[in-house]
Amino acid sequence: MLQRPRLALGIALLLTGCGASGAGAPGESPSESSSLSLSGSVKADFSNDKGGSCTWKPAAFELTFTTGEVQNGVKLDFIAQVGVGAVGDPDAAAPPRADGLTPLVVRVGGKPIKATSGTIHVTDGDVNSHAFKGTVDAVMEDGTKVTGSWSCTATLG
Repeated sequence: MLQRPRLALGIALLLTGCGASGAGAPGESPSESSSLSLSGSVKADFSNDKGGSCTWKPAAFELTFTTGEVQNGVKLDFIAQVGVGAVGDPDAAAPPRADGLTPLVVRVGGKPIKATSGTIHVTDGDVNSHAFKGTVDAVMEDGTKVTGSWSCTATLG
């Protein structure tokens, strides 16, 4: 029975965050950064990437993080269900997204590579400023390993 009050509190905090001044305002661009790296079949370093985006959908508890393109047209994106308290440990490989891909996807030249195992850790979130951060530790279907940290200030989606 204790779960419902926690959920209600979490929803209330998230909805309050939707009205935060300046957050997600038109013309405001989100920021993302990471120390994510790929090793194995696909190698890439996202530490200098600043070309990505981050979107927060409070009603769905959904955070979408996308890097910019780095070496050889490599990109990475994930969709994470963020729980009460704006933190969580979503599975990188399940459940499938609406597009049939896994929550974590590496794209090489536009071709998606799905995750087979791992976790997208959301370690901290501020619903007022829409700032989130965490880590990724996952293995992709081609054997590529994704590790490192990420952070973003999201626009509202």
